[in-house]
Amino acid sequence: MRSTTKALVCGLWLLCVNVASAHHAFAPVYDGGRTVTVAGIVTAFRLVNPHAQMSVDVTDDAGKVVTWNVEFDGRLNLTNGGWSDDTVTIGERLSVTGNPTHTGSSRMFFVSLQKADGTALLRPAIARFQALEEQRRQRKQPAASP
Repeated sequence: MRSTTKALVCGLWLLCVNVASAHHAFAPVYDGGRTVTVAGIVTAFRLVNPHAQMSVDVTDDAGKVVTWNVEFDGRLNLTNGGWSDDTVTIGERLSVTGNPTHTGSSRMFFVSLQKADGTALLRPAIARFQALEEQRRQRKQPAASP
């Protein structure tokens, strides 16, 4: 019985290590001091955890199609910001801005996007921060006289 408990604990520990290693920190992968913008056609959008994912086919200056992978916050953060599975649709043309990798690969962490109809979407954390700053700015305004 004792060896069964040890085996169970070891199995759970290994499972936790594998799950933890699948989730990475931002700074070692992405350059938070730079942004890049690409425009193309969405080929995949998955609103999942730990990070939502989108693929965008971008035609470079030489006419070659390069698939950019865009990583987002997780499903909970995005849905709390009003996102759904239908926020971005496959086949849609858009431009997306994000923090590139340190290695220069065709991968970025989402900051904002602009759809062909002009709709702009921000990372929910950025949108919340901007809303709070606007509220602070308005509170500092002198009250209007009656």
